[in-house]
Amino acid sequence: MSARILTAPLALAGGLLLTSPALAQDPAPQPIVAPPGGVVVVLPSQPPPVVAPPAYPPGYAPPPAFLPPYPPPYPYLPPAAAPPPLPDESAQRGFSAKISFGPAYQRIFDSGIAGGELGIFFGAVRGTSGWYGGTELLVGRMDQGLFTYVLRPGATWEARLGRVHIGLGLNFNIIGVQRATTGEYMLSGGAGASVFGTVDLVRSERNALFLGAKLRADVVAGSDANGNAPILWGPSAALGWRYF
Repeated sequence: MSARILTAPLALAGGLLLTSPALAQDPAPQPIVAPPGGVVVVLPSQPPPVVAPPAYPPGYAPPPAFLPPYPPPYPYLPPAAAPPPLPDESAQRGFSAKISFGPAYQRIFDSGIAGGELGIFFGAVRGTSGWYGGTELLVGRMDQGLFTYVLRPGATWEARLGRVHIGLGLNFNIIGVQRATTGEYMLSGGAGASVFGTVDLVRSERNALFLGAKLRADVVAGSDANGNAPILWGPSAALGWRYF
């Protein structure tokens, strides 16, 4: 009798220990059973909704990607405009003028004349050609220190090739050389020709600053001891300004 009393509680405790894990587990999911005549529809998971970007009014642009998302509108800044191209010289027509000054070196017989030359010309351009009339004045001294001047009125034609201009000129000349004894001037005259070229250093729509060079030769009235006509010739350089 006592043995049965002792074993009964032990058997009850063991049964509780064996059944406790099963009681602790969640119950198995029950399959979804459609009711009679019904249909079960399983929908897949939906992606997050797509939010359309805000609309920007005309004249405004969306912010760049590197800026924080400030609320619109954002002012649109147009890019800097490129400088206008230089005008086409083939279409240019009208009044033109040019002035230049620079060093010059001339020779007559065996004497050299070093000095400066000033030129002023007025004319007109038509397309790629320019015609001018004006005068040039050379002032200098001969090797012996005699003051000398040469005045050259004449006309020129030049081809306008963009920044480069090349041309030809015809002129008369009046030359005066100071006498070593009395200080008076010996005068003579003649005619000559020249070839020149210029390069525009700075240009705008109707103005140009140019650098030029010229080579010329003039026949002067008179003759030397051998009966040869004196020839005045030599190069010159100039810095000048031209309108149109």
